[in-house]
Amino acid sequence: MIQTAIFGILAAYAVLAILLLSLNIASLWRWWIKGGAIVLTAIIFVGSYVAINGLIGWPSTSAMPDRFQLLYTNVLEPDRKTGSAGAVYMWVQEIDKDSLPVSPPRAYQIPYSTSLAEDIQAAQEHINAGDQIMGETGTTEEGKSEDAKQAEGELGATNDNNKAQQSDMQGGQQTAGSGELAAPGVPLGLRFSPMPAIRLPDKGAVVLGN
Repeated sequence: MIQTAIFGILAAYAVLAILLLSLNIASLWRWWIKGGAIVLTAIIFVGSYVAINGLIGWPSTSAMPDRFQLLYTNVLEPDRKTGSAGAVYMWVQEIDKDSLPVSPPRAYQIPYSTSLAEDIQAAQEHINAGDQIMGETGTTEEGKSEDAKQAEGELGATNDNNKAQQSDMQGGQQTAGSGELAAPGVPLGLRFSPMPAIRLPDKGAVVLGN
């Protein structure tokens, strides 16, 4: 993934350099204009490389995988003093239908919401206890695996207990997350459940050649 992006950037640079050289060779511009264009292009190449390099390692705001293992989380609460709207950070690894990883771990940032923060807290408690947690996005109830349906109840019960305890601490008042709509940018249908067992492919019969 990273290598592909690097090769793409290098290819784009190469194309721009070739276009610049071809225009300079064929054009009747004065030599100092041609030289200035080459120097300016080289400076832009260096500046863009430094800017892109500064973005490496920051959480992505792109769409999350449909199915992934939740490795770790961090919740940044909203801060009225600084005007920060808050955010939820998740380090995840995409998995396939057999619960096998298909890509390296990646960090994601999504907007903060009270209900999401409560779900993340419950999931993180399971991770801290040594459990493996699966996340799913945009999956309908019909499309969920049977293992996920059976295992999701355990994590949901933990989350309900946390919400009940918070409600008791607030004098029985309803928490802000109850019935809250998903904030813009939050993956639709984001849910967490214990990781199903890994399904290894059938070995099948080995056919020997003549």
